[in-house]
Amino acid sequence: MLASSLVLEETKDALQERAPELVWLFDLLITLLPLEMVPDASHEAVDGHAGLCRDEADIPLILAAAAARVDYLMTADNDLNDEDESTTELRKMVSPISPLAFLRYIMKWPEDRIVPILSRTWRDLDVEDDASFRQLLVDNGYGPLL
Repeated sequence: MLASSLVLEETKDALQERAPELVWLFDLLITLLPLEMVPDASHEAVDGHAGLCRDEADIPLILAAAAARVDYLMTADNDLNDEDESTTELRKMVSPISPLAFLRYIMKWPEDRIVPILSRTWRDLDVEDDASFRQLLVDNGYGPLL
């Protein structure tokens, strides 16, 4: 799994707005996941790709993914996932895919495994009652957080 510092920063900011009590969990997951960090796009590169997509704030993400030659750019952002004229140019650089489509078509998850998570949010995570997650925390020195 690849990520850039911009992606991690924006994800954490969004989580801070929506579920601030779970930011610690995001921080923990980032330390435990086997992430390969990729460089953020330069300001010059971003400026040179004005008009690449509907939301110009997405240009650095697209360029970082393209430079890293990712197989898929997994995102829930419809500005990137919509298949219309607004995404024609960016689709020449990356292959955006929603998390649901990734699970369904790439990971080949069956519907009975997908349906229960369709409406789940960060707040639905019951980490305090999940024994395997509790053990993961303890094993990685995060036991005091419990």
